[in-house]
Amino acid sequence: MDSERLRDERAGEEAADPDRLLPGEDPGTPYLDDAEKWVEVYQELLQFKQRLLGVAEDALKDLGDKPARKEVVDTDRIVLEAEVQRFQRRLAFWTERRSELDERN
Repeated sequence: MDSERLRDERAGEEAADPDRLLPGEDPGTPYLDDAEKWVEVYQELLQFKQRLLGVAEDALKDLGDKPARKEVVDTDRIVLEAEVQRFQRRLAFWTERRSELDERN
């Protein structure tokens, strides 16, 4: 397998992992600043993916009943929706973690 194909497969597997953390993300951090940083990161990622999902939904209207539409519905939209759900879960986690750490300080 060439390196591009391996990279693509690895990216697909990572995107499909609902529990994947971002590099440097430590759910057990004792620091409020860390929790605040991750709330901000996940808010940005969630907004970005929601915009992409909106663009995909708008583009679907123009695809009609073509094989391209099926591909977008069966793959791209599913991946985007899964990423949105993951980011929502991570944002909820970090929002709660921030509250816990704020109460300790």
